[in-house]
Amino acid sequence: MDMEIVVSQQLFAIINAIGYNPTDENNWYRAGLCIAVKLNLILDRLIPADNTFELGRFLSPRNLMRKECRPTRDGKKFLNYQRLSFLRSSNSSRSKMVGHNLGVYMEHQYCSAISLKMLQDFLLQSDSYQCLDSASKKLLNSTTSLFHKEELSAWQREWGSFFVSALRAMCQRCFHVAMHLSKQKVNGLDGIYSQVAETFGTALYDEIGFSARKLSDYEKRRKAVLAANLFQCSLDSLRSSVAEDSNDCPATWESLLMIGKCYEKIANTLRDEAFLESERTRMYEQFMNQALESYNKARVEARAFEEDGSSLDYQGGGSSHGLVEFTYRVHATRLKVLISSIQVCSEDLQSSLSEASRIVEKYWFEKPTAPIEDKPLQDRLWISFADVVKGLASCRKGSPFFHRSVYRHAQAFLWARFIHNPRVESVDDMEQIPSEKCSLIEGLESGSNYNSAEVILNALFDKKRKFDRLRLKYISAFIELMYCCRKHDQLNLLIKSVNATPRDLPSFYDVSLGWDLNCMNKKQDCHAKDNLLMPSFGLTYFLKRFANAALCRILVDDVKERNTTERTLIETFHELYNCFLRLNCPPDDALWQTQHVRRQLEIGTILEADALCIAYQCIFNPDEKSIILTWEGKMSLLLIACKKGHEVCISENDTDVLKRSRKKRKLEP
Repeated sequence: MDMEIVVSQQLFAIINAIGYNPTDENNWYRAGLCIAVKLNLILDRLIPADNTFELGRFLSPRNLMRKECRPTRDGKKFLNYQRLSFLRSSNSSRSKMVGHNLGVYMEHQYCSAISLKMLQDFLLQSDSYQCLDSASKKLLNSTTSLFHKEELSAWQREWGSFFVSALRAMCQRCFHVAMHLSKQKVNGLDGIYSQVAETFGTALYDEIGFSARKLSDYEKRRKAVLAANLFQCSLDSLRSSVAEDSNDCPATWESLLMIGKCYEKIANTLRDEAFLESERTRMYEQFMNQALESYNKARVEARAFEEDGSSLDYQGGGSSHGLVEFTYRVHATRLKVLISSIQVCSEDLQSSLSEASRIVEKYWFEKPTAPIEDKPLQDRLWISFADVVKGLASCRKGSPFFHRSVYRHAQAFLWARFIHNPRVESVDDMEQIPSEKCSLIEGLESGSNYNSAEVILNALFDKKRKFDRLRLKYISAFIELMYCCRKHDQLNLLIKSVNATPRDLPSFYDVSLGWDLNCMNKKQDCHAKDNLLMPSFGLTYFLKRFANAALCRILVDDVKERNTTERTLIETFHELYNCFLRLNCPPDDALWQTQHVRRQLEIGTILEADALCIAYQCIFNPDEKSIILTWEGKMSLLLIACKKGHEVCISENDTDVLKRSRKKRKLEP
């Protein structure tokens, strides 16, 4: 909150300076930067970390889900179709924002629940309320009702979306004015024009990935096109600012890299375009080629700059890995093109694979010594795939904890069997990858690809690393991979490590709302005691639920197979009971009576409860074959299973005490 107050004070001081000299582009630029700082502070707390990413993008599925329908629109027809679909949808309305007075969003602090309440009361006053339009009144009333229902998490997220919409609007207006003023100067595009254009482009690009709601493909493409144009303006300004006879080398690789990322975003919105019968290439292929060309130019220029003896201190693209970043971008994009090419309907598979081959064969890590044009398409794809893996492996060698390169390297191993034979739709129907093909890729086993990927991904999760330092999708990928490899010890270690870490910002802010508004005891600051069935969000909350559920899936599979001794089955039941206890919601808690939790229990989304009940029936009541689907039946069985779990827990503890006492007697002289 203190940081928000300081930023607001700085902004108001800059606004006073603009009042004296409204044509000073530097003050407009500084104002935009101040607003951007506050915006980022809010996004750190607002973006819900419990939104799970699509595991299908990382793990290769057992059964490849091909698209059922074949796209029939191409070219301009496809673009018009996406535009009309967007305009007809509810998302075509303007961003959520209460009122037209944007200044109140700088005067009040989002990180303070008391300040949020003051802003709400101010807008509900008769004079302020009468100035609002009907849409703003509706938004304000629905948000206020959440506060009266004491749904504080949903209440603060709604206000967060209002703040983000207002701050983004103000920030972009400041950058737009700064660009216009700097362009009107006598020296043409000199001064801060290039810097403002790059910052403006970055702000637009960030909107694609950090939005309060899901954007349509049309919206993503529109923002990516605007951002690419701004980065191109920055690039042109940089090049024009250096004289032709000068030996200075402008840092153009940053703009080139961001232009490539924008083109890749555009290409991803065009995946569903129909394949053309004529020889004309799809727009997807055109933009993906432009993205790779831009990445390659950035890599070449950055390498030339570094070879001249200059230090390459690149911090763009969310990375600080220097030249390795450019190498990673090229080969990560090639990998995504290959994976995307096999996820099409069967009728388009041949065209899609041919298109992918044309794209990925233009930029090699190590170009093949012999021509490959005459080889079968499937062999060419594997050669390209092997080259992609070499490129990603080089990133790991250059920077061992380059998280994105490790993630993509493991992902490549998981999809290897589908790349080897794209036409087979089920892993069960696949033959093993021949040893001569595996020999082209270091670390790839011909059998299970899970083990190969585990070796790669485990590098990020040794005991010396902090789990809360890694991004959510990497930890989620690790959890799902540990489930596939049946490594419950690793999952137990992860859960212990998560419980030992402090709260992340979204989780801390969620709890601090109750503290500030006197709705929660401030002593309850340890997230290990949080009720995991309560609606919440944040990194620690999601990881505990996801890892605990994955551990339950492993243990209940062991119980169903019954290929272990009776003693081991009892120990497994004990572990499942511990998994249930981690929910911190005993069966007699009133939360089980709520409509939301009742529904979750009925449909089986509370895996800890279902696993404990299944294990109890399989181990202690194997003659009972009935499947209980009602809430009353599941709660009755859950109470019995918990009682049995408590008895097993006491028995296990008594056994441990007896073992320790016997060991102590043996050690005594």
